[in-house]
Amino acid sequence: MNTYPILKVPESIVEISKKSTDSTEVERRKKHKPLEPKPPIEIKEPSYIYSFVIIAIAAFLIFLGYRGLLLLCMAVIAFLLALLELADYNKKKLVYYALKLRYLDAVQVYQKDLKEWECNTRAEYIEADRLEEIRTLRRNMQSLRPMKPTPGSSVRKGRSEDAFYKIYLIRYFPGKILRDYKIEKYSNYPYTPDFIYYDSDFDFYIDIEIDEPYTIKGKRYIPTHCCDDINEIERDNFFMKKNWIVLRFAEEQVIRYPVSCCKFIALVRKRIIKEPIPDDLQQIEDLICVSTWNTKMSKKMAKSKYRGRY
Repeated sequence: MNTYPILKVPESIVEISKKSTDSTEVERRKKHKPLEPKPPIEIKEPSYIYSFVIIAIAAFLIFLGYRGLLLLCMAVIAFLLALLELADYNKKKLVYYALKLRYLDAVQVYQKDLKEWECNTRAEYIEADRLEEIRTLRRNMQSLRPMKPTPGSSVRKGRSEDAFYKIYLIRYFPGKILRDYKIEKYSNYPYTPDFIYYDSDFDFYIDIEIDEPYTIKGKRYIPTHCCDDINEIERDNFFMKKNWIVLRFAEEQVIRYPVSCCKFIALVRKRIIKEPIPDDLQQIEDLICVSTWNTKMSKKMAKSKYRGRY
């Protein structure tokens, strides 16, 4: 990582976060989908098949030499059957048109009901999925059992910490920021985070650090938070093994872009526990990156009194 902010997320939390993005299907109670109306069965043109059969028989009898009343009767019967079939067709046709008009009206009602149902169902699905996802995420995060910090740190604060805490962190994350807490590596060897973001619902911790390139002790300039300092690396690894996220800002970022730093914290929180970004942070510009420094660079920054430039 060559730039600030530095974000380190334990693999255990990464895996949980990945799983929580895949929403599982949940059984839900919802309104029944409206039934689509069925169109009426179309009627066929009259075939006059019975009339044709009788006419065919009559023709066959004529061919055999039959004459007279029998053929006349058969002709009358064929004609009457044709009339009956035509009358039945006309009757069915009227019924069909009436059913079709009713069907078209029903289709309009169906389309309206279907649209309403889809909107309601979509909203129910989204809300149900979100609630189930959050419940699962909460259980999974709580199962990590991160190491608990204890109050009682009396470490001297950096020049930027008070303003960042009192003006910005408390405003954007009320009730979520812990200060003056420690977490013990050994019985008499505590680490003291500058700030702790803590969400009790998820048992979720972020170690928030403000890194200065050097400190001043008397007339001496001492390099701090150098990327080649093994103690810094071991410290971050300790927190990650305890299922904490480590988030480091450069002091320059906190002084110049404090609200953008808060937005970055909110983005991390959203990524991990799906907490929405506060409305008053959504339009804030993204945080501008600042280069990290090694021991050699830190000495040069101290020599040029770099911290006095921001």
